Amino acid sequence: MSVNNKDTAAYYGRMIAYNETKAYDKVIPDSEAVIANGDEKSDEVADAYAKQASAYNELAKSKKDKSLGAKSLTAMKKYIALKPKDATGAQFYQDLVSLYSDPTTQIQEYTQALRTPPTDPKAASNLYFNRGAAYSQTKQYDLAIADFNKVATLTPSDKEVFIYLAQNQAAKGDRDGAIASYSKAIALNPENPDLVITRAGLYVDKQDAASFAKADADLTMYETKVGSTVDPEVLLLHAQIKRSLGKTDEAIAMYLRHLAVEKNPDQISVSTKQLGGVYFGKKDYANAIKTYSAYLSKNGKDVPVLVSRATAYRLTDDTDKAMADANAAVGIESNNANALTERGFINNKIGDKVGEADPDKAGAAWDASIADCDKAIAANGKYALAYYCKGFAAYKNASDKGKADVKYLDTALDAFNKFIQVAAPTDPLIASAKSAVADIKVQKGG
Repeated sequence: MSVNNKDTAAYYGRMIAYNETKAYDKVIPDSEAVIANGDEKSDEVADAYAKQASAYNELAKSKKDKSLGAKSLTAMKKYIALKPKDATGAQFYQDLVSLYSDPTTQIQEYTQALRTPPTDPKAASNLYFNRGAAYSQTKQYDLAIADFNKVATLTPSDKEVFIYLAQNQAAKGDRDGAIASYSKAIALNPENPDLVITRAGLYVDKQDAASFAKADADLTMYETKVGSTVDPEVLLLHAQIKRSLGKTDEAIAMYLRHLAVEKNPDQISVSTKQLGGVYFGKKDYANAIKTYSAYLSKNGKDVPVLVSRATAYRLTDDTDKAMADANAAVGIESNNANALTERGFINNKIGDKVGEADPDKAGAAWDASIADCDKAIAANGKYALAYYCKGFAAYKNASDKGKADVKYLDTALDAFNKFIQVAAPTDPLIASAKSAVADIKVQKGG
């Protein structure tokens, strides 16, 4: 199709045809010809700017070239100057501003537009929304929140506004406000599980039992929504929350569910170690030992876990394996108060087992316990269990089951009194320590 260089109508017609066939690279020169030759205030020239803006925008997207986007914005701004009352054009211009301007420029553009805001609530809402997003990008969270609140007032059923509002409230540190906004967003977007998991994370961050309970409910909801695609990390978090809430059996089930799907060796270790702790807390020492053993097969130098397994062995009366673990722990950290005290308790157990049958062996075990507890106290003078352990070792050695030496009574009395001073007031062992103190005083005749 050939056209006269001055035939504006012909250029305009061909521009329309190219636009309809999406030949955007050809729309641009014809739109320039219409603009150059037409009446600058005519509808044709205005439309040429609009078609040019659209063409540049499409080319910018297809070529991923923001410089073409900038040209689209320039053309659309000229269109708006000619057609200031075109709401559709104004909305397209705002979209281009969001796409191709820096946040500071966006704020300026939207603020200018809001000096005479549109009467249509949706159009005004879009302006506030876009400016809020720009404020958010520049970390002006209070201003962003104010704009998103305006959007929520103008268009309360907007599915996105409460998401953006929540994100900015969270960024500002207003956790409760963010939770409230996510709750509204979830109601408007029930199909979006990501909102639920995000709210759960905010509940977790509050670090209190009531919030953990709400996080537990959210995580259950999220897992139901996503089914088998749930991220193992979520399952581990959920297990930890249930553990914190004291839901022992549910925590165990969740840890096992996590371990069934987790592939990351580091996360497997974390989960296995924590699961062992849950079994231990439940006094299911057989499973605690089994789980700790799986963990220690790959993390053999973890002193706290060695000590925990030693305790589990001791509490199941396997003093040989308990001693092996305690010795291994002390071998790694010779001044570890927990490990030394646990070895002291194991020796106390050995003394109790041999008792009257072999007072010399029992006495040697209790002396070894006292020595380890003294080392533990030297390492950490506030570790209450070391005093308790030492107290009973000395108390037993004063009897005829051990050394039958009353000098141990003074050692025991001092250790028990120190334990009572250092222990937490709610420590359940205080009662037995006080009972031992009373008995020692009777034995000493006072």
